[in-house]
Amino acid sequence: MARYRTKPTEIDAIQWTGDNLTDVIAFTHCRADPQPDGGLMVMTAAGSLWLRKNDWIVKHGDGQPGQVCPAADFAAIYEPVA
Repeated sequence: MARYRTKPTEIDAIQWTGDNLTDVIAFTHCRADPQPDGGLMVMTAAGSLWLRKNDWIVKHGDGQPGQVCPAADFAAIYEPVA
């Protein structure tokens, strides 16, 4: 049996803070609607992304927003690029 690890990959991402709607729209280039519970719905070409406050939107390699990552998972997986 062999062991493997993931390759280092740089990503583009933005965190939904509940008060940065303009930044999220500029990042995704998509329509985004705040929700009564503090979440956000982002309408992408591939479908809707539902975010809770403090979730991150991660762009795919093609530059399209495509993944929602909870804050705790994001912190465990990613680190800032210097």
